[in-house]
Amino acid sequence: MPVTFEIDPDSPFAVVTFAGWFTVEETETTLAAFRAQGGQQRLCIFEFDRPMANFRVENIKRVCTDMMPKDIGQPTAFVGNTDLSFELCEMIVRFITRPGAVSTFRSRAEAERWLKQRAAESPR
Repeated sequence: MPVTFEIDPDSPFAVVTFAGWFTVEETETTLAAFRAQGGQQRLCIFEFDRPMANFRVENIKRVCTDMMPKDIGQPTAFVGNTDLSFELCEMIVRFITRPGAVSTFRSRAEAERWLKQRAAESPR
């Protein structure tokens, strides 16, 4: 499956990886499993190496709610590894519209640094 996730109990991050050309349906199925296993209760990184196979605005809107963090105050990072996938990440972030809490990055390491900093700043 081109959309996979990892929830490592020894890591503060939950990572959803979009590899290859994926459809909205594949995304929704994977994100449902991700939520069911508590993935959204952690610091989330959504990492794309290619854009959605069906790159239409209405389809991006459809999956955005599935990517929202469970805790509204929790930061979330989107990583685009190519120009097109970065553009997709920026579009998703615009739809989520949570300035300062959701951001886009060009690498996972950069996203992890930002998430750790944001988590340290927010009162828990």
